[in-house]
Amino acid sequence: MTPHQPRPHRLTRRSLLAGAAAAAVLAACGDGGAGPVAGPGENGDRPPGGDSDVGGLVRMFRDGLVPAGRPGRLPFALADAAGIPLASGPARLPYEVLDAGDAVVAAGELARHGAGIPRAYYPLRFELAEAGVYDLRVDLGAEVAAAAFTVAEPGAVPGTPFPGDPMFSVPTPTDADPRGVDPICTRQPACPFHDVSLDEALEAGRPLVLLISTPAFCPTGICGPTLDLLLEQEGAAGDAAVIHAEVYDDETATQVAPAVAAAELQYEPSLFVVDAGGTVLDRLDYIYDADELAGSLALLT
Repeated sequence: MTPHQPRPHRLTRRSLLAGAAAAAVLAACGDGGAGPVAGPGENGDRPPGGDSDVGGLVRMFRDGLVPAGRPGRLPFALADAAGIPLASGPARLPYEVLDAGDAVVAAGELARHGAGIPRAYYPLRFELAEAGVYDLRVDLGAEVAAAAFTVAEPGAVPGTPFPGDPMFSVPTPTDADPRGVDPICTRQPACPFHDVSLDEALEAGRPLVLLISTPAFCPTGICGPTLDLLLEQEGAAGDAAVIHAEVYDDETATQVAPAVAAAELQYEPSLFVVDAGGTVLDRLDYIYDADELAGSLALLT
């Protein structure tokens, strides 16, 4: 989604759902600080029984971490009045993005995702030239749900590369050299993605996939499934190096591991798809399903 000329918006305020659910934020697994940050919805999702079950739209991300002029991807979810994400929803939602002056700057349809994970979500992909607060509105038929999100000033977002940027390089723990991280994988049983270090893969000119996640310390139940999905689709990565890096350096979950510190990540999980030249092709943050992952891995072929 790229900026275009403002035009009058189609989604009216027939019944704008902007209550508790619209203002709520479903956190990812953590913020890269002292420990995981929980959010509403971690006690289980439920399918909607009709429009009356939808209380609004929730952000499934920490706001303000995509800068103006860079490709962004932000996942939203439909939720009930208490802000608990629904397990399902319409296959597609017509949407518009409005700026602070209530002018439409983008429009289209959001596709529902949820294949292989325990909750449904709608990823919004965009690139907006101007920093500021924007309003996402989705058409539910009888009602319109809305949620605000912030596009940061260029240079105000720390660390992490966006598509088109060079990938950061740092030694990551391997079976041969855990580099002080114990355990190097909190999945049970441990995944096989610890045979090569990120810096070594980049130096060798290999395409790669890096997933930063912590299955054992993920209160929203997303990090485990995202790693399992990568295990299931490993073959789609071809000859790319597939690397998993834990978020914390030990089971106390008080100190972040090298990859998190190098990327200055403030959340997890985060997946990077990188070409042989070390350029980021795509990144999936906060949550992804089997279908989004397949689309990102296909960029390597």
